[in-house]
Amino acid sequence: MPTTTINLTDGLSEWIAGKVASGNYNNASEVIRESLRSLRAQDERDHFELELLRQKVMTGLDQAERGEFSNKDMKTIIKDAKTKMNSKK
Repeated sequence: MPTTTINLTDGLSEWIAGKVASGNYNNASEVIRESLRSLRAQDERDHFELELLRQKVMTGLDQAERGEFSNKDMKTIIKDAKTKMNSKK
């Protein structure tokens, strides 16, 4: 396994030591690896959510070009959406 040297703030170093001291991790490397896996998973979720948002924006733009849009104000749209969500529960 490759080795990488990193510099940590005192606060991060203490946090890692606390994680190891808790008994949930055997050493600092395990804490760092788990933290990086968590960061990678969050990046993947963020990427997925951004792509989904882009698709929804494009759908909305396509609908607007076809004249498929609402003249309702934002308060009414939000109220209608909440009502619809509550009726599905």
